[in-house]
Amino acid sequence: MTQLERKLIATLRRLALAPADKVLIGVSGGADSMALLDAMQRMSQPVCVAHLNHGLRGDESDADEQFVRQQAEAAAVKFFSTYIDVATQAIRQNLEATGRAARYEFFAQVARTQTIPFVLTAHTHDDQTETLLMRWLRGTGATGLRGIHERRPLCEGVKLIRPLLAITRAEVLEHCAHYGVPFRTDSSNLSDEYTRNRVRHQLLPLLREFNPQFDAALQRGAGHWQADADCLEAQARDLSIDADFGPQLSLHALTDAHPALRQRVLRAWVGPRLQLTAAHGQALERFILSGQSGRTIQLPKGWRVTREFKSLLLWHVSEAGTVAPPSVHLAMGQSQGFGAYEFFLHPPMSPQDAQRLHRCNATVIALREAVADGLWLRARQPGDAYVPVGRTSSVKLKTLMMRERILLTERAAHPLLVAATGEIIWSPRLPMAAAYQVNPADEPCVWVTVH
Repeated sequence: MTQLERKLIATLRRLALAPADKVLIGVSGGADSMALLDAMQRMSQPVCVAHLNHGLRGDESDADEQFVRQQAEAAAVKFFSTYIDVATQAIRQNLEATGRAARYEFFAQVARTQTIPFVLTAHTHDDQTETLLMRWLRGTGATGLRGIHERRPLCEGVKLIRPLLAITRAEVLEHCAHYGVPFRTDSSNLSDEYTRNRVRHQLLPLLREFNPQFDAALQRGAGHWQADADCLEAQARDLSIDADFGPQLSLHALTDAHPALRQRVLRAWVGPRLQLTAAHGQALERFILSGQSGRTIQLPKGWRVTREFKSLLLWHVSEAGTVAPPSVHLAMGQSQGFGAYEFFLHPPMSPQDAQRLHRCNATVIALREAVADGLWLRARQPGDAYVPVGRTSSVKLKTLMMRERILLTERAAHPLLVAATGEIIWSPRLPMAAAYQVNPADEPCVWVTVH
């Protein structure tokens, strides 16, 4: 039994993977994945094989697929493969990240359709070291410095397991040599065109000259970072509850929280929709502390965050109510909807008779009979302003809406009751225009009820 097998058995036992559990192994044809496939078969684990042809190396990629297919057939193992033009998908994106996303999406699809609860990939101890070092070079935080997760959900009903993270590349090669396991060598792994290869071939050998145990030291540090990050994540989850976690995020609990917790809450809040970059995280941090309502930050893929008083609202441009409803005439004796409100213009009646309107759980306003024929409902327009009751000078409609905490996303469809001249008479939640205030006891009035 090789050292790889001993460590693998211990890892699978610790992860509670039962001998009868069916697994799907992602096999590229390289030494790591071929060693994992061989070892799992020697343990009599029920396995299937999945291979994604990225098409990045032409005939060599096709030869890899054919090799894996032949190995699976020789072992009487069910084989699944597909071709994806990753280079085309990765235009203006990171090639490695695009390829990784395509692989996991394919693995998840196969696992779901075949009802396989576990997907195994062959990331090793050396891969973990390289990943940690690359993330550190990019300036990642404690969450990123936890490295490659040994186990995580891949999709509903399927878990992703990386059982070789404690096994070195040297132990993989020793296993292959011991059992005569064939494997392919990816020529791109020899090219220093890729960052990971430069880290592997140039940076890591240099660091090992300073500390021969550099790999162990780095991963030991990653264990400490993981413990710290787990603690902060737990506190951030509690803070998320206090912040009424949802499409709208309350800032009452976040304002006084530590920035490290705020950032975790924000990443979790935005996370299901897109990856929050450090720059966007810092912008949102300033957003929270600035206290300026009505401002909006643009995020990638059409997402926006708007500060509305003591909350942040996450919305997509496709969902924005930017198209205002058309203007409509409010005719006598007819009900007219506008936005979230329903208006009804009642004929003239005495104040005593109008009292019954108040029993309808509606807002009731009185207007001079002379304006009844020219009443319209419209949306806001640039430059809208009027003199509200109690004021002697004009106030911008935008200012009044902000004072009354009418959300920015609601303002486009918020109704304005206007005269034939276009002058604003009244709007729900806003004061009446001073010029249209009337005393029903002094002159005939029509009445408008608003639900």
